[in-house]
Amino acid sequence: MRTPETYQYLPLFAKVSIERLDGNPDYRNPAMLDSFLDSYAKTYGTECDDYTRESAHYRASKRFYDFVPGVFNLVAP
Repeated sequence: MRTPETYQYLPLFAKVSIERLDGNPDYRNPAMLDSFLDSYAKTYGTECDDYTRESAHYRASKRFYDFVPGVFNLVAP
């Protein structure tokens, strides 16, 4: 298992997705974060890989007390 990526090393589209959750508490759920990750990655001409997705979920769960991440198996807390 890999450890989650630190925020500073996440791709820009992942950082922007996490920041969007900060703007509206109603967005703080795994489905919305996944939607943002997919949309912003597409805007940057790439796809969101599983490791980046799981790292973004982990970082969001540490940043927002009301964000409960989905269950993943690629990264260890």
